[in-house]
Amino acid sequence: CSSSQKYHLPVFAELNKNPVEGFSAGLIDDDDIYKWEVVIIGPQDTLFEGGFFKAYLTFPYDYPLRPPKMKFITEIWHPNGKHIRIGCLQPRFCERLSFSAR
Repeated sequence: CSSSQKYHLPVFAELNKNPVEGFSAGLIDDDDIYKWEVVIIGPQDTLFEGGFFKAYLTFPYDYPLRPPKMKFITEIWHPNGKHIRIGCLQPRFCERLSFSAR
């Protein structure tokens, strides 16, 4: 078991044991801890309220030295009326930040 796997297994177990409001995660393939399917529920009092936004979250094998990649699968309507599809997001990454259930 790699150090990255040792990190992911407890985080994934914690998310299943104590779900985060407005967010759910599951493995795409039960044999691959690095590829997650997530659903984000649109926050209240926003244009996205009540929406369900599906995405894939892929962690590199050397996480946390490199950031995860997130690809939204759900098509999203931009508030200005234009249709957009968000591909891979690669936000700035800080090694002090981590993906956690809390």
